Amino acid sequence: MKAPLLCTLLLLTSLGCGGYGSGMGMTPAPVPMLSPPSGTYPTPQTITITDSLGAATIYYSTDGSTPTLSSPIYRGPFVITQTTKVQAIAAAGGYMTSGVAIAKLYPPVVGQATHRPAGPVRSGPAQGWSARR
Repeated sequence: MKAPLLCTLLLLTSLGCGGYGSGMGMTPAPVPMLSPPSGTYPTPQTITITDSLGAATIYYSTDGSTPTLSSPIYRGPFVITQTTKVQAIAAAGGYMTSGVAIAKLYPPVVGQATHRPAGPVRSGPAQGWSARR
């Protein structure tokens, strides 16, 4: 009876108990990539989250909290329309949970141009232009 128990304990000790982010590996999973990056955007943004492993489960938050293995699972792109701090972690078998990816997205400030033309803008007679030759 002792031999099977000892084998089971050795197997669990060397392989881990399984499950994502359970510390099975000694290396953390790569940090997920958020797109678009932090910045001010003039229109609502579609957020995509990817992982370089291709097989990780990505957990994310949009409420300012740090995501955990209990956070919502990323299932596809989503749209944000207001100031939002998006955070994500990746978990994959054989890896520890990744570090946190963060993107802070802001709407433009009211009254502030999001694009400024290079040089002076001249639009007609009020700017010294004449319609006659």
